[in-house]
Amino acid sequence: KAWDYSWAELTEEQRDAATLLGWSKATWDGDREKVVEDQVDDVAAVQDPLDGVPDSAPLEDEANDDKAWDYSWAELTEAQRNAALILEFDQGMWEAGLKTPACELSWDQMTPEQDDAATLLGWNKATWDGDKDKVVEDQADDVAAVQDPLDGVP
Repeated sequence: KAWDYSWAELTEEQRDAATLLGWSKATWDGDREKVVEDQVDDVAAVQDPLDGVPDSAPLEDEANDDKAWDYSWAELTEAQRNAALILEFDQGMWEAGLKTPACELSWDQMTPEQDDAATLLGWNKATWDGDKDKVVEDQADDVAAVQDPLDGVP
């Protein structure tokens, strides 16, 4: 299995495939400090995705209805990808649904730039700080509560 090998032990073809999936030597080999350093460099290299956007964020009930997390990295707009980078996501992490260190912050702990980026991606204070497992559990309960339309049909 490829994941049992270090980056250096992978064949060129395996490294190319891993790179297409968003991996780098640092992420593959688990060099967390190098990963964070690279992500900070990536974020510093991109233009502020919120240039020209008014400073006032939408009210929580007016937050973006288009939830970026429902889309693949390729389907995100350039502004959404840049916002994701501000929240320390790269393509591989986004596609795999992995959390970044920024995801561990509460809304109130985020920098203004992270707050704006999260808002652009469809989060608000309530959804960011909410118990995401509880949201999924509630949705499953809602589905289970819907009566089977064929119930009682022979």
